[in-house]
Amino acid sequence: MESKKKKIKRMVENIILVILIFIFLACLGLIVNRIMTYRTEDRENKKIANEYTFTLKMPVATKDEAGEEDVAEQVYDASYDTQGVDWDSLYAINPDYVGWIRMANGVNYPIVKGAETNEYLHKNFYGEHARSGSIMMNANNKADYSDPNTIIYGHNMADGSMFSMNRKYMDEAYANENPYFFIHIKGGYFTYRIIAAKRDKDGCEGYSLAIDSEEGLRKFNDFYNNRAYYKHEEICSGERYVTLSCCNGRSGTIYRLLLLGKMECFTSYNGTRISPEEYFRTKPISENYNPYVNDYFGG
Repeated sequence: MESKKKKIKRMVENIILVILIFIFLACLGLIVNRIMTYRTEDRENKKIANEYTFTLKMPVATKDEAGEEDVAEQVYDASYDTQGVDWDSLYAINPDYVGWIRMANGVNYPIVKGAETNEYLHKNFYGEHARSGSIMMNANNKADYSDPNTIIYGHNMADGSMFSMNRKYMDEAYANENPYFFIHIKGGYFTYRIIAAKRDKDGCEGYSLAIDSEEGLRKFNDFYNNRAYYKHEEICSGERYVTLSCCNGRSGTIYRLLLLGKMECFTSYNGTRISPEEYFRTKPISENYNPYVNDYFGG
């Protein structure tokens, strides 16, 4: 006959087993729920891209080695984007819309700018709660990308969405093969060339907006000179840069991956290409500048 002690031991073991099964099922439910949430949010983002973007005709070179035209072999210029964006429709949906970013790694999202930088940390483009949030501009930057350093943030999502694929640019070879990304505004887009990448702590010198002063520029260059994955050229006064920021590490990490892109040119949707200097000479640059109204093309 089984002793009372053994019965109690077996009962305790059964209780522990039930608790462990419950914990396992609860964790499994949370994981499944998170996966389904990610998929739903990713589908919503892709739906926006499908509905509000269109194909652009890209200028191509059609010359063979002898310099004669050869329509059989077209050489594409990667500094041109092949996708346009319906600015007016997106701005009608959300007045916080300030642009659209597209990268070779699959990044293809609208950019928003809230009253506070973190306003869209867990809000989608429609202002609804979303774990993946939105791609968002620093609230202290001008919306027209005229600042010396415009900072744009995105989450590093486990499902590969938002800015998670920016980790590919930690590899200098990948950056050399895919140097450009594009930010669309009304009527055209800016082409940026990635010139540096670095992992550092949140709030580091890479987030400085004051790089238009001699001291600020020196500190900014020193930041990328020290243990960056690569730095292809000096950061110069008078140029305009965009810093792409995302977490780099486990959830809750203080470390960030920063990609620095240099503005190369502006290309209108009719194919006209001009320098950043020429583009911004035509615009009133101020804190209250509204690119939706004062468009380069008179929109």
